[in-house]
Amino acid sequence: MTVWQAMARIEALGYSLRLDESGRVAARIAGSEPEEAEVLFQIASTDRIAAADYVRMRQEGTSVVDAGQNMSLLDALAIGQAIRKHEAEMMGTVRLMTADMSVCLWWYPINGETASSLLERHREALVTAIQRRLEKMDNSEWWNLSPTEYDAFCQKYGFLCWLIGKQEGRHGIDTLEEAR
Repeated sequence: MTVWQAMARIEALGYSLRLDESGRVAARIAGSEPEEAEVLFQIASTDRIAAADYVRMRQEGTSVVDAGQNMSLLDALAIGQAIRKHEAEMMGTVRLMTADMSVCLWWYPINGETASSLLERHREALVTAIQRRLEKMDNSEWWNLSPTEYDAFCQKYGFLCWLIGKQEGRHGIDTLEEAR
């Protein structure tokens, strides 16, 4: 996350930002301080000049668009697992981009691990779990399913294959005919 993105998030949390007499950023909020604010202030304090530039530009009417971190649905699900296991925290909202089925969110590790290694570890665990699920589906008696159940089975199988970037496999009409 850049300093400007952190400043935009701080502002979105309800803080009013201004420059004091010395040119430093001053932030004020009515009510209690949101939990994620501390991390955002730490990011903003890494480059105080950029933070002051942000406030100066906002006072001049410039808008800042926070695009978040775009990632694959698989990576977003892996981050969700890290959050569920209290190894990461999320800031703000999650947006699903339906055009390309990507996800936009902000997150950070809280267990001391680097973001890339935490994501890689959870991604690998998720891919392994999905592959096990696909094997279980392959070994099931899917040819005995009713047409409605078979359609649901194929949709789920296809989605799981798409999620891990694998070709769909052999669960098509031809395979069903071969099995009967």
